[in-house]
Amino acid sequence: MKNKVIYFLVFLLSVNVLLAQRNYAKGIVYLTEHDSVRGLIKNNFLIARYKKIKFIGSNGKKQKLKAYKLHGYKIDGGKKFLRTPYNRRGGNSMLLEVVVEGPLTVLTVTYTLRTTSFNNTFTNSSNFVSSTNSVNGMEFTRSTNTFTDYFLKNEKLDLPFKKVSPRKFKKFITNYVKDNKEVKEMVESKWSKYENLFEIVKLYNSKTNTPSN
Repeated sequence: MKNKVIYFLVFLLSVNVLLAQRNYAKGIVYLTEHDSVRGLIKNNFLIARYKKIKFIGSNGKKQKLKAYKLHGYKIDGGKKFLRTPYNRRGGNSMLLEVVVEGPLTVLTVTYTLRTTSFNNTFTNSSNFVSSTNSVNGMEFTRSTNTFTDYFLKNEKLDLPFKKVSPRKFKKFITNYVKDNKEVKEMVESKWSKYENLFEIVKLYNSKTNTPSN
């Protein structure tokens, strides 16, 4: 009888541990650029994933780690995030998703803006959802806009982390690839638009990684 009670308690403990670890994934947390620790990571909470994560280390203890305390983190077989000085809502840092990693690194953040307007709504976002309602005979529109921003950093040239803007894109991107003559010429003659960002980054990284550069 005593053994059955023990087995039952062990079973309950195992179930509690499994339930507590739901939605966690194996991964690595970078405490600094050269110091890391493996464990279980939870980051599936919308915009909050850019500001903090939940982490369970080898000791089984749960921790909430904010962006300013981390260099970054990576889910096994999944996405990688790095701390940056960017923060849309104030603060001193945010964890942005790494889209391309190399001499020229591209990071991104996706966010949603919700607005209410009593006039016609205009948006330049790629995803736009709206609904029209009426209160006391007055119509108003509630809209949801999803935006994606991209950022660049070039450690080789020691250029600052900066948001990529469609405005004056050619001048902006030329500064980030100015040490590679072939890529610079491609920007000046062909790839001068915001839509060419990833083509430029791919070419620059492939050329910069070769011994001749």
